[in-house]
Amino acid sequence: MPVWDGTAQGIAKAQPPRLPVVSESVPASDVLSSDETELTLRQRFWEWLNGDEGAGAAMSFVFHVVVLSLMAIPIYRAANPGSVISTTVTEADPEPNLISTNIDVDTLLAPPDISGGGSDNMDQLLTAIGEIPQDAFNSMVLDNKNATKGDSTEPGQDGGLTGIRIKEPKNAVKAGSFTVFTLPIAQAFREKVEPGQAPRPGQDYFIVVQLAMPRNRSIYPLRDLTGVIVGTDGYRQKVPEGAFIMGEKQQFLPAPVTQAIPVVDGVVQVFIRVPGADRLVQDKIHVSSRLLREKQDLEIIFK
Repeated sequence: MPVWDGTAQGIAKAQPPRLPVVSESVPASDVLSSDETELTLRQRFWEWLNGDEGAGAAMSFVFHVVVLSLMAIPIYRAANPGSVISTTVTEADPEPNLISTNIDVDTLLAPPDISGGGSDNMDQLLTAIGEIPQDAFNSMVLDNKNATKGDSTEPGQDGGLTGIRIKEPKNAVKAGSFTVFTLPIAQAFREKVEPGQAPRPGQDYFIVVQLAMPRNRSIYPLRDLTGVIVGTDGYRQKVPEGAFIMGEKQQFLPAPVTQAIPVVDGVVQVFIRVPGADRLVQDKIHVSSRLLREKQDLEIIFK
């Protein structure tokens, strides 16, 4: 080890020799800034997106979006069935089939057939259904001097088949030109039944479908009315199949679908017989009319 001899030259000699500095060379690829790294990732993603794999992924994404959208449509419709007008009927103290065929105008305007084979139907009192007792019937008849009684066979008149209409109960369900309510079928002589009254379990009843007609109409083509009655017990009844109207002799008369029925006091009433259920149920009535340009959904709840 060098020893300082007290002179300036000795200082220089006494200092240890300097070691050479060795610098490591760093590859240029490892000295990229963060911005350059981010830019490189973007470039790589863009190149992947424009390649075959990116195109396949994009097509798969679009396909799945379309499929999921189509699957969501019925779920949305089920969650939003639309407005249904309903009423609750208490005891006293269900896809319309639209008309798709051509309509014969002459047949459409023809009055109900009251001669020949039609007279047999009119003579039937339908004892299986039963007539409303006289005293009960009088309490239901609309006391209106303008009740239509036809005496002509010309189109536009009642065609000789007269009718009367039943008073609307307070709990009748109304939507647009349509009104529906119940009418239990009397099962015993002089049994009093009232419109809007809930039938007993097992008691047959009518669902009365009432349509308000334009002022210039005196007959209504029954085939124009289409729909279905659906009960919560699984019962389904097409409208107006098996329909009845109230005749002037205070009995129910079968109303052929191919004929017209009289307009009484500005409305027509179609009686659809529904068999009694073991328990009280709900009836959903879906009806439509091309003449009135209406389609309504109504509901009757029995309690």
